[in-house]
Amino acid sequence: MLALPATQPVSWAWHEAPRQNVTADVLARLITPGPYPKRVSLQFRPFPAVSAAEEAAGAGVCLMSLFVTVTVPGSDEIARAVAWTEAAAGSSKIRLRRMSYSQAAGFAATLPCGICPAELARRMPH
Repeated sequence: MLALPATQPVSWAWHEAPRQNVTADVLARLITPGPYPKRVSLQFRPFPAVSAAEEAAGAGVCLMSLFVTVTVPGSDEIARAVAWTEAAAGSSKIRLRRMSYSQAAGFAATLPCGICPAELARRMPH
């Protein structure tokens, strides 16, 4: 049987949204294919209907989260993958925060199975 190389994921969460007008192609460089396989998950959670007064005053109507996971073929390529992903996010004017101590949550949030870390945290007892 052919042995597959060990892979390592690196995950990030959205730290700060762009501080300027956002065009339709703001995520283009971050979501286009690149040298490493990646998954990008953009999650929207609407505010409850009781926030109508805030909406009338100009507040947003939903909370947004962005998660990115890049899979590298070995630990020797992690630094290049991190630099490449953070440069792509920077060109989109998006600040990402590497999920060093919550890697599993970031990885799960980018899987195509509907996991929302904020919703899980709300339901878990503290």
